[in-house]
Amino acid sequence: RVIAAAIGIAQRELSDCQAGGVHEFTELQHQNLTGHVQVEVLQLRWSAVCFEGCHVHAAPIRQVNDRISSHVPHQVVRECKHGIELRCCQLRQPLDVVQVSLIQRDGTAVLTLTFSETVSAASLNVSGIVLQDGRSPESSYRLTAASGTATASDNSTVFLVNISSVDLNAIKAMPSLSTSNATTQLSMSPGSLADMFDNSLLPVDHKQVDAYTADTTDPELLYYNVDLSLGHVELVFSETVNSALTSLAHFTLQNAPMAVAAGRLDLTSGNVLRIEYSTNVTLVLSESDLNRLKQMTTLYTNTSDSYLSLTTAAITDSAGNPVIPVASISGRAVNEYTFDTVPPRLVGWSLDLTTGDLFLQFSETVDISSFRAATITLVNSNPSTDIVSYNLTGYSGLVSFQRVNITSVTLPLSLADLNAIKAMDNLCHKRGSCYLLATNKLIKDIQGVVNQPQASGAPGLVVGKFTTDSTVPTLLTFSFDLNADRMVLTFSEPMRASDLSINLLTLQAAATANATNSYTLTTSTGPVVDGLDKVTVALSVADSQALKIRSVATSNVTTYLAIGTNAISDMSFPRASALAAIVNGSARLVKTYTADSKPPSITAFTYSHDRDEITLTFSEPVKRSSLNASSISLHSAALGSASSNLTLTGGNVTASTLISLTAVIKLNAADIQKVKLSTQLLRNLTTSFLSMAAGGVRDASNVAIVAVAPFAASRYISDATRAQLTGWQLDISTGAANLTFSDIVRASTFSALAFTVQDAKQSSNSVTLTAATKVDSTSADGYVLRITLGAADLFSIKSKPGLARTTANAFLTVGASGVDDVYNVDVLAVTNGNAIQASSIRADAVNPTLLRFDLDMNTGTLVLSYSDTLNISTFDQTKVTLQNTNTTPVASSMQLRNGTVTLSGVGRVVNVVLSAGQFNFLASQQSLATGVVTSFVKVAASSVLDLSGNAAPAVAVLQVRNFTDDAKKPKLQAYALDMDSGVLSLTFSETVRGLSFNARQLTIQHQANSVSAALRYTLKQAGTVSNVNATVINVTMAASDLNSVKAITLLAKAAGSAFLSFTANTIEDMSAKPNGIAAVSVTQGTAVTNYTADTQDPQLTNFTLNLNSNPAVLVLTFDEAVQASSLDVKELTLLESRAAGAQSYPLTGGTKSTANGVTLTVNITSADLLGIQRLNRTAVAGSNTFLTATANAVLDMFGRKLTALTATT
Repeated sequence: RVIAAAIGIAQRELSDCQAGGVHEFTELQHQNLTGHVQVEVLQLRWSAVCFEGCHVHAAPIRQVNDRISSHVPHQVVRECKHGIELRCCQLRQPLDVVQVSLIQRDGTAVLTLTFSETVSAASLNVSGIVLQDGRSPESSYRLTAASGTATASDNSTVFLVNISSVDLNAIKAMPSLSTSNATTQLSMSPGSLADMFDNSLLPVDHKQVDAYTADTTDPELLYYNVDLSLGHVELVFSETVNSALTSLAHFTLQNAPMAVAAGRLDLTSGNVLRIEYSTNVTLVLSESDLNRLKQMTTLYTNTSDSYLSLTTAAITDSAGNPVIPVASISGRAVNEYTFDTVPPRLVGWSLDLTTGDLFLQFSETVDISSFRAATITLVNSNPSTDIVSYNLTGYSGLVSFQRVNITSVTLPLSLADLNAIKAMDNLCHKRGSCYLLATNKLIKDIQGVVNQPQASGAPGLVVGKFTTDSTVPTLLTFSFDLNADRMVLTFSEPMRASDLSINLLTLQAAATANATNSYTLTTSTGPVVDGLDKVTVALSVADSQALKIRSVATSNVTTYLAIGTNAISDMSFPRASALAAIVNGSARLVKTYTADSKPPSITAFTYSHDRDEITLTFSEPVKRSSLNASSISLHSAALGSASSNLTLTGGNVTASTLISLTAVIKLNAADIQKVKLSTQLLRNLTTSFLSMAAGGVRDASNVAIVAVAPFAASRYISDATRAQLTGWQLDISTGAANLTFSDIVRASTFSALAFTVQDAKQSSNSVTLTAATKVDSTSADGYVLRITLGAADLFSIKSKPGLARTTANAFLTVGASGVDDVYNVDVLAVTNGNAIQASSIRADAVNPTLLRFDLDMNTGTLVLSYSDTLNISTFDQTKVTLQNTNTTPVASSMQLRNGTVTLSGVGRVVNVVLSAGQFNFLASQQSLATGVVTSFVKVAASSVLDLSGNAAPAVAVLQVRNFTDDAKKPKLQAYALDMDSGVLSLTFSETVRGLSFNARQLTIQHQANSVSAALRYTLKQAGTVSNVNATVINVTMAASDLNSVKAITLLAKAAGSAFLSFTANTIEDMSAKPNGIAAVSVTQGTAVTNYTADTQDPQLTNFTLNLNSNPAVLVLTFDEAVQASSLDVKELTLLESRAAGAQSYPLTGGTKSTANGVTLTVNITSADLLGIQRLNRTAVAGSNTFLTATANAVLDMFGRKLTALTATT
């Protein structure tokens, strides 16, 4: 009825349709079929659906109503091209759902539907089934096609729908849906199922489930994926789980199926990416766990070392069922592994200038082995137009790194970098001046991804925590250069040198010192440049000299440094770290010491005639003990032979200290005497000059002075003190006495009448000398007058008992007239009561003995050491014999004679320099004086007397104590050359071994400096040598060598062209360790001492004639070299024989050889050859070939003519 009313169809017509009639409505328009009508149709209690064959053809319709298309079977309503054709058939009762149950078991779910009649399984459309929870707002889920299809065999009133896992997990993802009977309702659309007659299901709306079975199946982890870039672990389970109940602490990441402690990581924290019900759960690892994971180099680096285990408490499904555990002994391998590709970032940093640590914090774990400190640059501002920056060069170690892979790095700055940073006043001295830049090469993460750069174009990263330098600087070492007067202090960090207080630096000779061996600098200067760990102190002249005077800092063991408090500060800001004091007692020893190598010099000198002293002032302190007075010479002028000169023979050196800038030399008596007796030397300031030999004094560093040329005195003090008697000696046996004065006295002014000998200082037992006492004839002006007591005076003294027998009773007075000084001033009188005691009364009676002897073959000196002072004039060297043994018989010996004798060693040592003859005799002996075992001495009695006249006893035999072998190279002293005989006579400085002579080492040359090899000749043959051991060796040159020498035109033709050179291998001396001769080079040839020219006329010794050659050749051989240019062929005649009237042919010319020598060649002219050939008896054979030559035919190299050959010779 509703349809009929809507489309204008009569009730009758509808009834006919219901009765089975068929009617066509061709005029029905599509616009009359409205949605309202369609809804009403669907609400009929009986079916408006026909069987197969009944259908409606509709005209083209823009939109088919959703509800019609959803609930009316396709057999009934379909689109047509021409109107609508309605055919109705027999109608059936509607299909309805009677009962619903939902059962979940073993991870599956079955929806059981019971219908009012049998349903067609093939008609099932599961998407028409909707599960709802009935709440407001409600949750619902429409099943998908995945939940099942059916076949005809499934036709029944009870229909089972196996809900797919997709649909089941989707249902479980809705926390309020299908969790119980109350939350499980069913709705089905009519098109979701049909009965066997194709009658659609009646709509089902919110039908409560009749039976409900809850989910009791535990969820299972199917697989998982890892993404280290995100730090995610994606878990896929067998069913929906509740991610809100995820416990990360029950998950373990491990590097193998079976976990071990070193290869596992138990998660501690983190979260899930989304809180939801789902089969997929993504774990977001906490930063700490992710970094711990990355720190483990054998865990989760790729798919081969990525496994996972979990406990039942890790997660539950939507029904609260716990997950099936994955045991740690059978971990689950990763499904997909995504490497970390995110670059690490520097997120913060701090700097501690006290510890020298640079702390870097990164966004993730980094591989410390890839760390490159040199990519870091510190800058002072951000931004700045006046940037101060420093690029790190390295580091001192990684002592604070606990693991290889970490998120933070504590970098111990190298000392060089730390000091360089501290040295920059405007860089990192406070937080506002400390920024960091880094390139992308700073570090990598564990996947090898380089860091994100902190580029220079971008703002630098400001320091987070900044700790200023609070470390008190220390002195590490110091070096001292006395040569450059410089001290370099090396500190533990850069210092503010401008703060240096020089007067707080004390140099000491030891770690613990006192005022005498330490010195505090006063006027030295320090540098003005701040920021260096090395501070250089330039020593002033005053400080340097003061150190030397105190013997402080004179060597590496006498150089210590003490530093007062606050002597200098470091570069810290604000200025707070001053250097800790280094106190006396703990002074620091120098590390590097450079000794003074500059020689001292004399800057001035003063001569005092009054005190007989020279006062020297030096450029630097010198050692008093090193000053050798004998190195000083006094001059009357600076230069010139007219100057009067005196080299001191000694003197007493004094100075205020052992090392001093000045020194005083008190001249000895002999030198004072020479000075005062000179009429030119040191008479006034203009005649006072001084020089010093090299090595005359040494400075505090033991550096010797160089030679000082004569220079003028700066001050001159005249003599104003009278001479006085200071001592005397007396020889009672001889009557000789020596009077010693404090100044030079003139012997000619001596007056014996003014002298009195007495037995005490104050005495009347005395003898006043008379005029018979005279000055000894050998006594000259000086400090000491030697006098000989007159016979009467000596008798007078000997006649008085107790007078002058010993020094205890020998005293002397003198009146002012006793003697005058050189300036004719009377001597200072010595009165009775102040008499001068004798210093000696001679009465010696002990014989001197020979203690030992030494032999020096290097100097040719025999040294005899005695037990007492000797009278060298009594020494008789002929009583001394050298021998080769201490037993008999004596195979070899030599009695001394003609040696030069001197005395040394405080008068106890006799030095005998052997004469050249005796030395060479010794040298030639093979068994005498060759060493200690062949050197003995025998001395006859009375070989020498001591000063008391006591004779030395005989010595049977004494072996040498020290033997010095000859180490001198023998030298050529002279050589003679005889060009007539070809003999070289070589004279050497000592005996040489004849058998060692090698003539091939000799070169005869044209001049001393031989620059042309063509004008010198080295002998080629050994020649004939006089093989004797002697000082003279004669060698007769081989004829070939002699003629070769003669053949050189300018060589050895006179003494001025005969020089000799030779190598060291020419000959050896007789030493046990032979010494080769001192070589003479070709640039310093030795001139001939005795030259004999060639006086022999050359002779033709033989000739050959070859007429068969072309040209014919005549060869002439002489007994010595001749001048090729002097050959005159015309002076030659060929003869048949020596007989009178023999056939002959005089040569007319020919080409001659040009080389000088013993052989000359003549190429005979063709004319001469023809002339010879015409002769029938001459030059036909050797027996009829003779030659004559005139004296003018040729000259030798000395211009001597040929010995003529006549027809008979």
